[in-house]
Amino acid sequence: MSEELLVQFSGITFSALKQLQIHRYHPDYEDLMQIGQLTLLKVAETFDGDPFTSEKYQFIAFAKQKCVWTMIDYLRQQNKHAWMGNDDATELDDLTMTDSIETELEIHLACLKLLPKKYHTLFKLLYSQQLTKTEIASKLQISRKTLYQKIHVIRKYLEPIYKELTL
Repeated sequence: MSEELLVQFSGITFSALKQLQIHRYHPDYEDLMQIGQLTLLKVAETFDGDPFTSEKYQFIAFAKQKCVWTMIDYLRQQNKHAWMGNDDATELDDLTMTDSIETELEIHLACLKLLPKKYHTLFKLLYSQQLTKTEIASKLQISRKTLYQKIHVIRKYLEPIYKELTL
């Protein structure tokens, strides 16, 4: 059954990779293909119905979403954020990463001066600690969506400094 399942539903793995914008030349493509196929087998084991009958479409939707989530988890564990495109935290890192500790400190202080006090804690967590966004959201007791909204606001406040440094 597992071979038949992989043959008939191989498109699910390709669809998940396409959704994440992972092309075949991506360095993790082969690993992600294997992860997708393994996830497909695990989902088939836990699926209540029969994937080959009338419940086929429910299985496809469930399996694809599970493949996407599993691949995202893998990419996060590998610290590869290519699937996210332009990550907000990466821009903050670019803004504050310099060769000189004194210059880095000056930039950090300038950023804090531009930000309202209510964003200082979040900026410090994003900048100084190597936490994931989920960990930061948990620490601040806010949802991930709210966290991303606040990061967007911080980026707007810090835009003048970023433009000045990139000239």
